Amino acid sequence: MLKSKINKVYTKHDCERICQGDILKDITLISVEDGGKYTFSYAVILSQDCDIQTSKDTRVNEKEQRILHNQFLPNILLVPAFLVDTLKKGSHLKELYNIFQRELGKNDIDNIKKNSKEPRYHYLPYFKGLYKRKTFVVQELIIDFKIYFTISNAKDKVFTDYKSKYIATVNELYREALSQRFTNYIARIGLPNVEEKDKKCPVKDD
Repeated sequence: MLKSKINKVYTKHDCERICQGDILKDITLISVEDGGKYTFSYAVILSQDCDIQTSKDTRVNEKEQRILHNQFLPNILLVPAFLVDTLKKGSHLKELYNIFQRELGKNDIDNIKKNSKEPRYHYLPYFKGLYKRKTFVVQELIIDFKIYFTISNAKDKVFTDYKSKYIATVNELYREALSQRFTNYIARIGLPNVEEKDKKCPVKDD
């Protein structure tokens, strides 16, 4: 296999817009339904970068004086990322929904870190690096694919405070692996249990 030139999980950029794979900190979302607030220490942008870019570049049709909505992206998808210790204790959903989950043992966490044995979770390793002579740090995080949200493109406060909330970006190959694992998880199919008596009943055409 040819070696990739990407030699680290994270990078940084000076882009004026949100990009796929961006890791943001201290994100507060307001529910459209009840006005409730959801606050996350960390979140990762999952929407495809090409969609975000083309939406930003959407122009008004001068002849018809209307926006070309086939390029417009009304919402951007993001997933909260939780500190490993919080998820390990089963308390990562406590502030959100007042729900505790079972505590995870060392073997559970080790399997999650492999990003292959636990389809519900995705691991982001700790990293400390330099960008333009400034140090940036990504904490050791775990994403729970059962929890995901959308924000209104360019209208949400997340966009207003984007630069102050930006930490780093999951590098290209790693962000695509993250997106693929997320889509695989939400595309899974739960089949009903077929009872033995049902298996023996022949299907009759009326």
